[in-house]
Amino acid sequence: MLKSVFLIVCLLLGMSQAEDIWVSDEGCIGCYKHINSALEKSDDGDLIHVMSGVYKENITITKNNISLVGSGSCDEKPTIKSNGITGPHMTNLIDSNYPRAAIQIKGNNITIANFKIISDIQVGNGI
Repeated sequence: MLKSVFLIVCLLLGMSQAEDIWVSDEGCIGCYKHINSALEKSDDGDLIHVMSGVYKENITITKNNISLVGSGSCDEKPTIKSNGITGPHMTNLIDSNYPRAAIQIKGNNITIANFKIISDIQVGNGI
């Protein structure tokens, strides 16, 4: 009996699958217009595809096992243009007077790939 219950629980847990979520700065049917909107609606384990474009936002990832992947090639990589997240929790090894980050990660096992990250201010940004 205990083995049957364990098997049923394992099967039910395996049914929850990660979703593919799409982001486009131009907006499209079934897409989010902002990366943060997609992150807010995502669940642990989801894959967020970001289409080419410029996304003027500071990104905070709080969930676990999230993959944030740009869907552009070389010159067409999606661009995160940030003015930086600040606070006492941020550090900057180059200039401690300007601790800022374009992407703040609070979750575990996060993948970020194929983005161009630029600063909207004079000071550089980081992750």
